[in-house]
Amino acid sequence: TWLAGRSAYASTAIPATSATTGPPVPDVRRRDWTAEQYFADESTSRSDLALFEIKGAATYNAIKLGDIEHEHTDAMELGTFAHMAVLEPERWREHAATIRDRLVIKEEHHGKGARKAEQEWRAGLPAGSIVCTEKQREDRLANVRTACAMARTMATRNTPCARQARKIIERSAKEVTFTWTDDDAELAAGPMPMRCRDDLLFMDEDGPIIVDYKTDRDPEPGAFARHCAKLLYPWQAAVYGEPLIELYDIEIRFGYIMQRSAPPYEIGVRWLDINDIRAAREQVRAAKRALSACIASGDWSSPWEHETDQTLDLPRWGNGAR
Repeated sequence: TWLAGRSAYASTAIPATSATTGPPVPDVRRRDWTAEQYFADESTSRSDLALFEIKGAATYNAIKLGDIEHEHTDAMELGTFAHMAVLEPERWREHAATIRDRLVIKEEHHGKGARKAEQEWRAGLPAGSIVCTEKQREDRLANVRTACAMARTMATRNTPCARQARKIIERSAKEVTFTWTDDDAELAAGPMPMRCRDDLLFMDEDGPIIVDYKTDRDPEPGAFARHCAKLLYPWQAAVYGEPLIELYDIEIRFGYIMQRSAPPYEIGVRWLDINDIRAAREQVRAAKRALSACIASGDWSSPWEHETDQTLDLPRWGNGAR
């Protein structure tokens, strides 16, 4: 196949048979959704489950209620730009061309009536305007330039990984959205509507292959593996595989195209081991049940809030120890 010689899977036996993943997932549908439609949907995604696991129930609920603003960093924006530039170049060219014109430096209004003056000023801006400071404008334009450079490198770099990455991108369906229902009887709140959006999906002769494009400050495989584990990236393989296994009754393969988000924009391709995918499925199953229990009970408190009369265990530096 066009992925022949992939290092991580060359020595891993992948059964071309039914994969045992847990309860059935009915109502699998492939959706022709835009990114805006996908993120507006209220079903549960891998990102939701990872947020719940990493931040905890209390913080997760506060974010969902809008009490805490969802984190949005400059690095996240660069990742979004690079993702579009590499995977959707035509859409990116149109988007990038409009960004500069949409960025509007915030006017300063002072004294009596300042709030009303600002509201009137904002109301008079063209649709789609992005109000920002001078620094924010420069940071965003820098991200546009970097995303363009990353896309150029993806198109021209002549290493084995870069060539393989281009083959994957060229031959895959992009931004493939699925919705389905998790019918696990142990979900306390009942069936859980789910969704996923695969960056790249290719139907190989021996089963589905999903590949995710990631930007990273350090895509060296060892560093990226640690980043993957910390941010629960393998849960993507577990969740994204659910609808495909239901449709095709065969094990999936899951990999990453990694690209450094700064010069020289190196490119790597790596594959998850099947045992790590199966371990991720168990972790996802536990997270779904924990999230469902919170939904059913309405109790989003942190576990330590229920521990009373506990002695505070100070670290050694805090109790005078030398």
